[in-house]
Amino acid sequence: MTKRTVLVVDDEEMIRRACARALAPVFHVIEAETLAAAERALESGNVDVCLTDVRLPDGDGVERLSSLRRQSPRTIFVFMTGHGGVESAVAAVKGGAYDFLTKPFDSIDEVSIAVGKALEHKDLRDMADRLQSEADRRAGFDAVIGGSGAMAKAGGVARD
Repeated sequence: MTKRTVLVVDDEEMIRRACARALAPVFHVIEAETLAAAERALESGNVDVCLTDVRLPDGDGVERLSSLRRQSPRTIFVFMTGHGGVESAVAAVKGGAYDFLTKPFDSIDEVSIAVGKALEHKDLRDMADRLQSEADRRAGFDAVIGGSGAMAKAGGVARD
């Protein structure tokens, strides 16, 4: 089975590397120092979870969340910060982030747990989307079975 991909975005090398080391045994980890580098990594469309600092040298992650989500709608975003408080966390979650972690972490295990929960959420969301698509497909006119002339005419098929 292919490893899931986690993008770790933090300009503090020590934090970024610690997160990457904690996640690497289970996930494919990509590292980025800036929002611009994160955007380039997200272009692939293969990032399952983006674990990102709020304050980065080239901008505020929470402020850019909506554009990041448009760029990579299947990615789940988890924010982390050493600067924010309740307001930052609320803004991130309202903007579509799944979770918000405060640095310094009590334990690096917090990161693994948050990423694991984010992936569970992603899997449930993906399953719901698949089931909805299947239900929509089955509820459409194509699912109606009938061979009468009236049915064929209603479906746009001319019969002799």
